[in-house]
Amino acid sequence: MSTKDFYSDEHNIQLLNNDLNISTGNENSLVVTSTLNSTSSTSGAIKTAGGLGIAKDLYVGGNLYYSGNIVADGVGTFDISADVSSWLVIFNNTRVTSDCNVLKLDFENLSSPSAVASENNWLGFYFGSSEYGRIKPQTSSGSSLGIEISSPDIIDMESGTINLNSEDINLNIDSGILKINHPGTTTTEAIRIDSYNENAVVRIDNNWPGSTGDILDLRFTNLGTPEHTNNWIRFYSEDPTDPSNFLIKGGVRGSESPEDGFVVWNGVSIVRSTQVLNALGSAQFYSKGADFGEWFELGDESEWPESYNLPEGMIVYVKDRKIYRKADGVPFVVTNRALVVGNYVDASKKGAILSFAGQVPVVIEGKCSVGDLVVPNDNSAYTIDPNMILFSEYKRALGTCLESKDDEAPSHVWVAVGKK
Repeated sequence: MSTKDFYSDEHNIQLLNNDLNISTGNENSLVVTSTLNSTSSTSGAIKTAGGLGIAKDLYVGGNLYYSGNIVADGVGTFDISADVSSWLVIFNNTRVTSDCNVLKLDFENLSSPSAVASENNWLGFYFGSSEYGRIKPQTSSGSSLGIEISSPDIIDMESGTINLNSEDINLNIDSGILKINHPGTTTTEAIRIDSYNENAVVRIDNNWPGSTGDILDLRFTNLGTPEHTNNWIRFYSEDPTDPSNFLIKGGVRGSESPEDGFVVWNGVSIVRSTQVLNALGSAQFYSKGADFGEWFELGDESEWPESYNLPEGMIVYVKDRKIYRKADGVPFVVTNRALVVGNYVDASKKGAILSFAGQVPVVIEGKCSVGDLVVPNDNSAYTIDPNMILFSEYKRALGTCLESKDDEAPSHVWVAVGKK
């Protein structure tokens, strides 16, 4: 086709080889004054049946709609910048099925996870030219490609919820610290883990082979003297009468406050004991458990019923470090409320916890008074006034009654085991 030129004072219009060339000069513009809005790829002030090639920048004052993909050519970058609060908002309002995506990041030309190089990132985070983090494939996982997040601050959320749905979630920190900041003054927990698991909810492994490896540190960073109102750990269980309430069962706390400490009279005024001051802030274990016990294995299972659980307060006898029913050994009291249990060997073996010191209910036959000494008699005990006791009975006494009993029938009485 021949060339046809159309000239005016300021414009040059050429029809050349089926291309319409419009030259407006370096400082002038081609202006389309139509305000017709576009509602599809075939409507608007400018319509083209083919593609649109733009050699320089494109500015869009409204919304940018597309039905295909935004594809980087491998030379430039997809750079979005604006002096507004939200500079990129992505909506997916065309599908309501469960398999749709709002944003999909795909290494389309990589055939397998092993082909992903260490410099391939799904996302990179920068201020200026300085990198502050990245989300990348975890190539060390072999054929199963994982996600690796590297950043000084991995996740910073003012509020909201992060749901991680996976059989295994691995968080690898090559160096540095996993830190959770909860700076606000609040009565809610900084971390809460809800689980429905027949095994442990949390397991912590320290693979350090040396003698300096620790598992868990609990610190009051702004408190020099933790008091009894400061707890390192607390233990709760559900209230059987009110499932919405939880009952405290024990914990580890600071020792009593200075106001509760012992004082001494120096003849002029009350002064605080230096021993008490030195003890303030020490870790204190507390519980409704009231004695110290140790676990022992049954010596002869045939002595006991098939349901071997020994009742609390029963007198048993230890010989060769095993429990027997017959009075041929050292007498002990069975306890179910020990605060500390020693010598615990194997939960699969049959045995019981025996009290060595503390408060334990003991089965007493006959009447007793506070201060009476408790003497074993087969699998229960009787009491004797300490002023009337024989030396042979005193040697066998287990402890001292902490309460009285007025009836003759066998029943439990609180006893201070080891006190006589």
